[in-house]
Amino acid sequence: MHYLKSLGAAAVLAGILSGCGHSTSNPVVTIVPATANGVFVDAPVEGLSYVSGSHKGKTDAAGTFTYEIGQPVTFQVGDIVLGQAPGEPVITPLELVKSVDVTASNSDARVVNIVRFLLSVNGNADATKIIIPDAVTMAAAGKSIDFSNESQLTAVVSQIAPDRNLVNAATALAHFSDNLAALSQQFAGSYILASPDTLLRIVVGPDGTVSGTAKNVFNEESTVTGMVTTPCSFSGTLTGPVTLSLWGNVDLWGNISLNTQNPENGIRSTQTFTGFRTGPVDAKYTGVYTSALNNGTVTLTVNADGTLSGTYVNKNAQTYTVGGAVSSTGTFEALAVGPDTAVINGVLDGTVNLAGIFVELDPMEGSPSNTRFTGVKTSSP
Repeated sequence: MHYLKSLGAAAVLAGILSGCGHSTSNPVVTIVPATANGVFVDAPVEGLSYVSGSHKGKTDAAGTFTYEIGQPVTFQVGDIVLGQAPGEPVITPLELVKSVDVTASNSDARVVNIVRFLLSVNGNADATKIIIPDAVTMAAAGKSIDFSNESQLTAVVSQIAPDRNLVNAATALAHFSDNLAALSQQFAGSYILASPDTLLRIVVGPDGTVSGTAKNVFNEESTVTGMVTTPCSFSGTLTGPVTLSLWGNVDLWGNISLNTQNPENGIRSTQTFTGFRTGPVDAKYTGVYTSALNNGTVTLTVNADGTLSGTYVNKNAQTYTVGGAVSSTGTFEALAVGPDTAVINGVLDGTVNLAGIFVELDPMEGSPSNTRFTGVKTSSP
């Protein structure tokens, strides 16, 4: 299978602070680290303190935290450190222990003891959600726990939550296992992803199994198989003219990002697939959009269920059928199939405007070429 290096590059925000008056000093460049959101889950945990790089805060009602991309996240209650893990869309007590012991499993005593601690200090009426009370956070100042030491765990819980009993290990393990099973089902659904020259369509089943297909601008087709494992990791295989390993992440908001590797030589390619779980979209995105390209015209219809359909007519009056999907934020991925194949992706601004990139095979060069285009909504439902 042919592959094209990604057209995009990772971006960071930079602010230029220049001197005042007649200063001749060089400008100071301040780099604002790129961040992403994640969720801490046993059940969703609210009020858990975290630090990631220069960013810190407390998890919200859904257990959401913000981490600096490429930096670890440390979670704690007061001065009691639960652990640290690489920033990911979903982090559980298991990831905290795996960061120091890759052999750890759900039933590891350290994992179970972190869950026991969270359940024991929970200020919520039931365990479907965990809330860390402010009083517990304050009482935990100056305290620490070695989560491999049960007697220490028992003693500290009795000090910071004297009206509570330490939840037993069997109850904690059952609670954690049930929540991981429920979490994995949240990834189920249909996804559409694209690299600059290839479109993937995959389905994630309730049990985490993945199946799907891929097609690129060289008209080469492949199949996709794999697995989404708790909490958010994807691993699989793209099988076609060339077999590639796929790995990456999917988050609870339906965003997915995959990378490729050739298993024969271990070389990781620069190709990245990004996409989203398909589903209904806001009415502001629905309607018919028309775009004129140098080499033809694209007409796209966005439906309420998030599907995208339409036609591309090239300068030789050849018609292609367009099919794809639009995300809840207005980004879209599609494939135009006719005498050959083109990948189309872009964004709708929610008013009347469309902007995108059209990637097709250049018959003279034998390699993909891209055309940027814009369009407008010509009719609404």
